[in-house]
Amino acid sequence: MKFVLRLVLFAAILTLPFAVPASAQYLYLDSNANGVHDSGDRLNAIGTPTTVDVWLKTNTNRDGSTALCNTGSDSLKINSYAVNMLASGGTVTYSGYVNQQATPMPNPAQTVNPGDGVSFKTGFFGTTYIGAGTYRLGTLTITATGGSPQVDIVDLLPASVDFTAFGTPCFGQFFDNTYKLDGPNTRGLQGVADWFDADGLGPVAGGNTAPVVNGPGNQTINELATLAFTVTVTDPDAGQTEAFSLDAGAPAGATIGATTGAFSWTPTEAQGPGAFPVTIRVTDNGAPPASGTAVITITVNEVNAAPVLAAIGNKTIDELATLTFTATATDSDLPANIKFFSLDSGAPAGATINPSTGVFSWTPPETAGSGSFPLTVRVA
Repeated sequence: MKFVLRLVLFAAILTLPFAVPASAQYLYLDSNANGVHDSGDRLNAIGTPTTVDVWLKTNTNRDGSTALCNTGSDSLKINSYAVNMLASGGTVTYSGYVNQQATPMPNPAQTVNPGDGVSFKTGFFGTTYIGAGTYRLGTLTITATGGSPQVDIVDLLPASVDFTAFGTPCFGQFFDNTYKLDGPNTRGLQGVADWFDADGLGPVAGGNTAPVVNGPGNQTINELATLAFTVTVTDPDAGQTEAFSLDAGAPAGATIGATTGAFSWTPTEAQGPGAFPVTIRVTDNGAPPASGTAVITITVNEVNAAPVLAAIGNKTIDELATLTFTATATDSDLPANIKFFSLDSGAPAGATINPSTGVFSWTPPETAGSGSFPLTVRVA
């Protein structure tokens, strides 16, 4: 989180060029109200609200070992916190968050609760530190609404401006006063996380687990050619039947076999060139049904089709008279290409064709006499 404590950043850089991971601190969700994280910390059945406490141990990690600041013997005090949560395997709603540290940390930070069924973030801060220890940060209600969701604590959500972290007088890896949870976003910012231990909520015991779609990866195909592949799926729940489908937004003409997973699509001339996202969905017949998805992009290449010259037929003309006709052609390419008409080598002397209009003209001279003259009209 962003606090005035970052004013000491430059002093930290001067006096402490290197920091080592604390390898401590432990953030966890507790749904059975016993104050610890154990196998009973799961979501309730679909539609049944689950009361969840958010706990943080600032000075011990999951195995109970003690930790001090990275930069000396000071204890890991706290004056702020932020928590990012993400559901997977199903959908949930988040509601009614209560800050249990309203006295030392009364000020709300950004809240993210878009109602997307998976994301939630909250945080609070104060201006003075309280001692290191174990704190119940807050309480909220999480309700499973579909599938077999579990809720994990993650380092950062796309819409969040704060990492999962807590404010402390100790310097973190980014040389600020914010100790950040490990994760890809944290590592992208500062290379090494400040702490590593977090536990969320497991799915409903015995609930239906979403199938895992084995995505075929991105594909490339020429327009008017057929792309075909078969999607496979892994379902942790034995004995279930899976149905394949394509989400809305798939390109026109694309199909997938509901029972076989066989995908087929022949892009039309109008669909190339282009890039088409396709979401492949697999839904099982569990109670309630759960689904998994794989998103791929199909790139369609433009193919230049040769124009087709309309039949002209043989012609007869007297010498010194002028023969004219107009050659026409069609081109199936979209957008339409410009066509150019020409005469191949071997055309009789004096014969011409307008490259743009296809108008042919030839006046046989007296010297041509009686005879046959082969002529090849070309369009490109």
